[in-house]
Amino acid sequence: MFKALEKAQTTIFADALTITMMLTGATDSAELRAKGVQAYGLGSMMTDEDRSRIHGNDERISIEGLGKLVELVYRAVVSVASPSQ
Repeated sequence: MFKALEKAQTTIFADALTITMMLTGATDSAELRAKGVQAYGLGSMMTDEDRSRIHGNDERISIEGLGKLVELVYRAVVSVASPSQ
């Protein structure tokens, strides 16, 4: 799955590097990981202003950021589900 995410990201963001990182705080996938299911947290493109509003009453993401996230997930899922893999 990581290779599929990396391939999708490289297609969408040619100059970006795909890295693993650990963030503090809980995620929706904590229950899955506790059961041994490999899980990844993904997010949309964010500006510094977007980041400053995380968990606030005015939290939001851009339409462009959401579109890029949907494209990234779609490409990764297609890559993993492809019979040629």
